[in-house]
Amino acid sequence: MRHALACGKPLVGMETAWASAVVGPAAILVIPTDTRRLGASVIGVIVKEELSGRLQEAAIVRSTGWSDEHWGEKLAEGYEKVLAH
Repeated sequence: MRHALACGKPLVGMETAWASAVVGPAAILVIPTDTRRLGASVIGVIVKEELSGRLQEAAIVRSTGWSDEHWGEKLAEGYEKVLAH
């Protein structure tokens, strides 16, 4: 899911607490047992340009802060802090 958002792709997926927290309003999430809505959502993203465009824009906004040239350094600092405790 994160990769799709980072690439600005419209996303349809299964609703879980983790997925909801990651994607926010940038995806259509469907409860796992509702296969009819899942199919309709996938078709909707394919045929409705406005819906696809809104999801693409939301994906770009949602993932904007996810790339950072110093990400590796920040991760290493975080691990160092965890290990120091």
